[in-house]
Amino acid sequence: MVFDEETQKSWPALTILLKMKQVKLLELRY
Repeated sequence: MVFDEETQKSWPALTILLKMKQVKLLELRY
């Protein structure tokens, strides 16, 4: 899913959750 700047401004909490998920995935890889 790709979010543009407008979407990020409208859904700050959602983008934070997505970033947290990405970090968790990276941690699981290493």
